Amino acid sequence: MSGIEEGQTVRRGLEKLLESVDIEIAHMELRLKSLAEKFGLKSLEDLERMFREGPDNPEVDLAWPEYQYLKGRLMELRRGREEILKQLKQVHERLLHDSPRL
Repeated sequence: MSGIEEGQTVRRGLEKLLESVDIEIAHMELRLKSLAEKFGLKSLEDLERMFREGPDNPEVDLAWPEYQYLKGRLMELRRGREEILKQLKQVHERLLHDSPRL
């Protein structure tokens, strides 16, 4: 397998990984929005504000661990997405550099 073929294989793999990360990000955002709606809130910012202000409510207290998990996972996925995009850019630049000139 040539360097160009290997680069194209890596690129396709990174694109598939990016697609799966995008799907998981969408799922995390949807779960957070559902959690906000459960408390009658319209946005993730309202949800964050509610938890920050910490009303004395057992239902809110019980939802805190789920919120923390979802928020942390979403941040982790977004950082991973950025890393994948950087790697895709590097692979793309390498393929442009290595491809034969006509």
